[in-house]
Amino acid sequence: MKNLSTKHYKTARCILYAEDKFLLAIHHHAKAKSKGKWGLPGGRTESGEHLEDTVRRELTEELKIHVGDLHKIGDYPHNDRWHRIYGAECHGQIQSFDRKELQEIAWYSLDQVFGLHESHQLHAGWEYAAMCEFERILNPVELI
Repeated sequence: MKNLSTKHYKTARCILYAEDKFLLAIHHHAKAKSKGKWGLPGGRTESGEHLEDTVRRELTEELKIHVGDLHKIGDYPHNDRWHRIYGAECHGQIQSFDRKELQEIAWYSLDQVFGLHESHQLHAGWEYAAMCEFERILNPVELI
């Protein structure tokens, strides 16, 4: 494995949240070890592109949607590179998606995502942890 101490971003991805569910997608172009596994929408950064712009472009290309505020969730390693993860609330329904990019999309509760994590059906393996972090951002615990 390469040294990940210097952050070099490969992709920016987005956790989409609506009505207590999270959107996951199966990408067509996944490598053999990730084929058929659920991951987050998003994709590779283009030269000189800001990471937030990457997420917005990819959501428009893949899901035909525009999102409002993006919440930075964190940076997660996968395949020797760092991936910037954002979260956004999804208002309105996703009517269609790019079938050249995505094989399938589905909404899952956090408990269902945990089940996918436990059965090794998530693309990178950290999607569940990132969703838990996003849920903490959306629903902060008030200390008395």
